[in-house]
Amino acid sequence: MQRSLSILLPVRDSQATLTALVVRVLEIASELTDQLEVLIVDNGSADHTLEVAHELAVRFPQVRVVRFNARRQVEQAIRSALERATGEAILAYCGEQAVRPRNLAALRDLWAMSREADQDQGGRVAARSYPDWLIVNRRLRPRPSLRADGSGAPPPPRPNFLAKLRKFALDD
Repeated sequence: MQRSLSILLPVRDSQATLTALVVRVLEIASELTDQLEVLIVDNGSADHTLEVAHELAVRFPQVRVVRFNARRQVEQAIRSALERATGEAILAYCGEQAVRPRNLAALRDLWAMSREADQDQGGRVAARSYPDWLIVNRRLRPRPSLRADGSGAPPPPRPNFLAKLRKFALDD
């Protein structure tokens, strides 16, 4: 049985490059799995990024849009988008720079690494070779809204969430 994959792409003021970026992500990711979603996370864009993202969502059924009216830190945007992602495996771009096509070359390796996350570190790993990406595997850890005790509220966001997660995963 094939696992489902969510790819989170935080963007800001990326109207000129977003279409090419999403098309490239879909080309690469469609080779990995048929159960795919791409979440475009608009992090308070001031240009027409949101309109382009909605056009892509209409054009490609695998694309969904998450919008934040005010700019957030990348870690906060990723954390909020993780709650909306539906894939068993999640690849989240969390670099400080905008996502570029050269960053996408890592998707195949990251997908393979996400399979290894089934056995390692509770389903979450930071990819040592790809520091701008975070891998989350939900097979071992249910979403907070699905906890057995019924307390569906996720914990409040913490500052430097991804930095702490990377530090834990890399044993720094």
